[in-house]
Amino acid sequence: MMEHQALVLPGRCHSQENRWCPRGSSLNLADDGYLPDPDSESSRFWNKHVVSLEEISELRALVLLGDPGMGKSIILSEQESIWKSSHHDSNEKYLFINLRSYQTDSRLAAHLFESPTFKEWLAGTHTLHLFLDSLDEGLLSIKVLAACLTDEFKKLPPERLYLRIACRTVEWPDLLENGLADWLGKEVVQHYVLAPLRKNDVEEAARVSGLDAKFFLNQVESSAVVSFAIKPVTLNFLLSVYRQQGSLPSSQSALYLEGCRLLAAETSESRGAAGYKGELTAEQRLAVAARIAATMIFGNRNAVYLGANPAETPNEDVEIQELSTGTELADDVRFKVGEKEIRETLGTGLFSTRGPNRIGWGHQTYAEFLAAWYLKKHDVSIYQIKSLITHPDDPNRKIIPQLGETAAWLAGMIPEIFQAIVRTEPDLLLRSEVATGDFPRRAALVEALLQLYENEHVFDRDREHYKNLSHPGLANQLRPYIIDKAKWVIVRRVAIDIAESCNIQSLNDALLSVALDTSDNQQIRVQAACAIGRIGDDETRKNLKPLVLADVADDLQDELKGSVLRALWPSHITARELFSFLTPPRSKGFVGFYRLFLSSELVEHLSPQDVIPALEFATRLRQPRHEMDLSLESLIDAVAMKAWENMNVPGVTEALAKFVASRLKHHDNLIKGRLGKTDHLIFSARSG
Repeated sequence: MMEHQALVLPGRCHSQENRWCPRGSSLNLADDGYLPDPDSESSRFWNKHVVSLEEISELRALVLLGDPGMGKSIILSEQESIWKSSHHDSNEKYLFINLRSYQTDSRLAAHLFESPTFKEWLAGTHTLHLFLDSLDEGLLSIKVLAACLTDEFKKLPPERLYLRIACRTVEWPDLLENGLADWLGKEVVQHYVLAPLRKNDVEEAARVSGLDAKFFLNQVESSAVVSFAIKPVTLNFLLSVYRQQGSLPSSQSALYLEGCRLLAAETSESRGAAGYKGELTAEQRLAVAARIAATMIFGNRNAVYLGANPAETPNEDVEIQELSTGTELADDVRFKVGEKEIRETLGTGLFSTRGPNRIGWGHQTYAEFLAAWYLKKHDVSIYQIKSLITHPDDPNRKIIPQLGETAAWLAGMIPEIFQAIVRTEPDLLLRSEVATGDFPRRAALVEALLQLYENEHVFDRDREHYKNLSHPGLANQLRPYIIDKAKWVIVRRVAIDIAESCNIQSLNDALLSVALDTSDNQQIRVQAACAIGRIGDDETRKNLKPLVLADVADDLQDELKGSVLRALWPSHITARELFSFLTPPRSKGFVGFYRLFLSSELVEHLSPQDVIPALEFATRLRQPRHEMDLSLESLIDAVAMKAWENMNVPGVTEALAKFVASRLKHHDNLIKGRLGKTDHLIFSARSG
């Protein structure tokens, strides 16, 4: 069968080229909605927390998260291959488990914890690299999977194990997170989210596809589909659709429909080479594929079994005979669906092999979309749809977790389903662009989300999806929640995050009033100041300046001070003013905005003319290095290096000499580092 990958792109599909960011960090998509290239000189100050997978590959426990269609599974598989090729030591063993393939916890335990590879590791002294893919797509409930893995992991020695788990961001279970932290240590388990594609990734993909890359990028921008282009699966659809039709769909639903239709028109490479074209039209294959999708998604099945002996069918598979019955409608013609039609459809680009006599989907999102489209196409009643996607025993009628994406597709296609879900689980709809297409729906979703956070006091985890909520009346919806001090902290935080994510400039005045109000909640003031620093206009940023002049007694961790300095520097405060405001951090061991500003952000924007007041500040520090806060120590190191690079600026040499003298009084090195110019600088200080 044809192996259909999410994106075939030289350099990008190699896992070392993929970019990741720590979970919870915000991404600046300032390059016209794309991820700015972290390797370029012009964007080296953006997204400093973004790393390649190679940079985090040595971490012992790594949870790899990302939205559907981002390519997590492909990357995890490539990561396994890279480890195998780069670690030839006999003391390195590997075990890759696709969690989607298991319908019972006993079968999973047998294949994982009772496997020869695992038992050999337990009895030996070598290292095991364990790769667990598709946690969120398992046939088992994610809660059952999480409980099973947590219980088994706690029985194991944490030494000699490298763990990699792939999961959709919003489905990552707290139970497993807490279990891993208890087992390995919270500092050992690191969570990284797969970053979107860069513009040059998309440009290269267009070029490889035989398109005019610049023209394609212009079409993506003019059609407002950059959000599709930055995900590998939907980018592949964009390229295919544009190559065939010369235009781009404006909605994700239309994009998936056209993309799946094109894949349904493809036959496997071996059949194509043999001249086999099939007897079905592309539209008929699409209809059959949708039937297969609905059967597998709502029947909780992982693959189609093609073997002749039904008794050998795995429990998690659907037999081909079960699918081969009745008729479907396509091209205004009703046609019979037998085993021949099923096999022909399974030979298209929508599917890929799962081993001998087993065929599965090329990507899970194809099945999730087509299952929803099948119900819509067949006019299945609202009552029946609800019975398919919700827990029958749940009084709140919550969506079955494995059906979350399919439910979101349904909500985008059927208004009644949207209304039903928005009343019970608005956060589920937030996770997917498919359910937030038009402005009235976005407004309804915003209101439901705010009510959810206010009334149920739940904690938000979906900040990266707030950008989907933009609509003309958003400012009026958010303003009361931002300024009303009587409302709960979490819902106010959500309102500020939405305003920032959607770049609502008309709320700058509300954010400023909150930041300046000494009677307001300190956390909310900090968040408002941070939002102003990110989206505020020049006048609003300037108006934050009184906060650095005042000694805010409640700012015990310097979070307000740090967020305000970030907003002001370097455009709205001079270097001499800035260094007159700096003080040692108040808290012990808390790494927040102020320490980050001191240690890594301040010097980035320090001009050669500003080196003198910076050196004067460093000279005024009376403590020896071993008594100094690490953030201040990093600052004076960076200032010293900046001075060394700008010795030709009048006055810098004299100011540097005074700084050197102040450090020598404490018998300190001038600078701690030992790279490049640093060694010469240390030698010069000691010689002087």
